[in-house]
Amino acid sequence: MRVATTLIKKPETCGIAYTYVDGVDKSPHGRGHNVVVVSASTGDVLDAKAFDTHGDENAGKNLRDFLNSIAGDIIVLVTIQDEGSKYVTDAEEALKRLGATDPILKDFRGSLAFVGYAGDAMD
Repeated sequence: MRVATTLIKKPETCGIAYTYVDGVDKSPHGRGHNVVVVSASTGDVLDAKAFDTHGDENAGKNLRDFLNSIAGDIIVLVTIQDEGSKYVTDAEEALKRLGATDPILKDFRGSLAFVGYAGDAMD
């Protein structure tokens, strides 16, 4: 299984985030945080959701709850498309649980591409 994230900022866009699993873009392409959940053992995409952490005041809490519900031998791919800094604070600890480290980018129209793991720390 191959996974990759790509962030592209073209003049006519506010930034587009792509998340590839075995060469196929699986990102939901929503504004804010886009999450793709992949089985580490099979490479199957288990879920993909977008959280509008710019325009929806509940999105950070919803992102936190979604990330905290993921457990086991799971790879979690997270990208920001367009803008996602306004309502992400509630999800910071959930991102860190998956392996993100400070500083978690929270700049207006900033970029984030993150590959995390929901299982126990690997030795």
